[in-house]
Formats: sequence, structure tokens, C-alpha cells
Amino acid sequence: MQLSVIIPVFRVEATLRRCVESVLAGLPAESEVVLVDDGSDDRCPALCDEWAGRDERIRVVHRPNGGLSAARNSGIEVARGTWLTFVDSDDWVAADTYGPLMQELAEHPECDLVEFPAQVYEGGREERRLVLTPGEWTSAEDYWLTMRGYAHAYAWNKIYRRTLFGDEVRYPEGRLFEDVPTTWRLIQRARRIRLSTHGLYHYMANPQGITLTAGCSALGDLLAAQVDIFKQLRRHRLMDLPMQRYYLHIVNTQIDVFRLGQPYLLLSTEPIGWNCLTDRELPWSSRLKAAVIKFFSLKQLCQLLQTIHNIRQGRF
Repeated sequence: MQLSVIIPVFRVEATLRRCVESVLAGLPAESEVVLVDDGSDDRCPALCDEWAGRDERIRVVHRPNGGLSAARNSGIEVARGTWLTFVDSDDWVAADTYGPLMQELAEHPECDLVEFPAQVYEGGREERRLVLTPGEWTSAEDYWLTMRGYAHAYAWNKIYRRTLFGDEVRYPEGRLFEDVPTTWRLIQRARRIRLSTHGLYHYMANPQGITLTAGCSALGDLLAAQVDIFKQLRRHRLMDLPMQRYYLHIVNTQIDVFRLGQPYLLLSTEPIGWNCLTDRELPWSSRLKAAVIKFFSLKQLCQLLQTIHNIRQGRF
């Protein structure tokens, strides 16, 4: 078995057909699609069984509702492929995605993970294209910081060698924004990480999705994961420019968590260099935040932005 495409399914009657058909259209030979019905209470369980009855490449797992992470983990447990990838059931993939990527992996046998382009928040106000510079990385730290892997640590625009998961790595159940800590663990286990220009994943904008409706608890999970990774890196790395960029990326999450009601900070105030304040690759808003942190503190930045937010909301 070459590739297992794992698709968690929950209340997606309107988009399931588009998703499954897009995957089947470009599925390489000797590959499979694993539909994981996560206790869906609509017609999705029946639709999954119908798909399996029509196409021998499709297998179905029915399980009690446990959330996205639990569904992905169930798919990992039953997958028979040497390689694994994930597709959310309200998204779809271009037909020329998996075939060329699997050929690329065959030509680079030491590669354990390949990442490919994505159209992110398609159909929404924040729509953008994730374009990758092709190449290989043997250091998880360099990929994470130099290529800013932390900014696109998605589960779904990557193909993983099955052995990266082993018996130890699974998506954390009961937590949201589970991609970040799991992707970090996977790239640490990879011998080589390859960035490709082949294929395209279409991540659809969903106004009711986790990303756009997350509250303090969910964002707190994300912040905790980001801070943990930052601390791992900080133990042996100085606050050079890539680390400062990563720090400011996490600062934005800390600001959101503070604004939503968590009064204490998980992220500490770190030294900011002049090179960061003049870094043209950072937007002016990030450089302004960096300046406040440099001359005052992260907590004062959070308090200042909270005051501005309250004024705009007419709370004074």
C-alpha cells in the first residue's frame, strides 16, 4: 500500500462529495482513502458506506464522536499505507497533487516528509496562497525558524512517512489547534523535510470553524503549545533574528489570550534587538509591538492594546 489519505468526517453532507471526488481523481495506484465517521448525526455515515460500496479504494471507520484529533488518530491506527496524509472533509485537493508528490518522494528516498502549496481560507476575506521555496531541510530547527514552518504547521498540506508517527506520536485529543505541537514532533523525527511546488490543497474558509471562532480556552491551548516549543529552542539558541520573528508570532497569540480574559502571561518578555525593529520582512505593526516590548514589557504591550480595544468598543 503506497498512500493512505485519512479524512475525518463530521456533519459535512454538503461538502463530502467534493472532498472525496477530488482525492480519488488524483489518487496514485495502490493507495487508499480512509473515511473516519466521527459519530456524525446526519447522513454522513450512510454516505461514507455508499462510497465504500462503490469504490474498493475506500474504507470506512465508524467511531463515537471524539473530535478531529481522535478521528485522525483512528485513521492512523488502521491506515495501511507507507505514507499518510490528511484532508479535512470540507476541503479539497487539486487533481495533480498526490501523484507528482509521491513520484517526488520516490526520487528522494531519504525524505520523510514533504510539504506542498495551499490556498488558505479560500473564499474568505483572509484568502491567501501559501507558496513554498523548493528544497530540503535536515534540521527541524532550521525549517521551523528559517522557513517559518511555525506559520504553516498545518496537518493537511503534508505527506508523512508512516514510521514518523510510530506508536508514540498522535494528535492530542480534547485540545484545539492540535496541528502545531504534533507537526513540531513529526519534523523533529524526520531525516529530511522537503518543500515542493507540486500540488495544491484548498483550505476553505469556514465562518463557523475553530480558527475563526476560537475562545480563550482554545487559544490558550495554542499559546501553551507555541510557548513550549519556544522554550525548547531558547534553551540552546540565542535571540537571533529568526528567533525574534518567531517570538513576535507567538506574541500575537498571547495578546489575543490576554484580551479574551486570561490575566497572566504564559510568554515572558524576551530581549528585542535593533535589527528586529528595522526588519523589513516584518510588518510595521509587528515592529511597533517589538518596540513596546523592548522599551517597556510584554505585559505593558498587552495592557496598552487592551485599553485601545476597550476604547474602540466604547467601554470607557
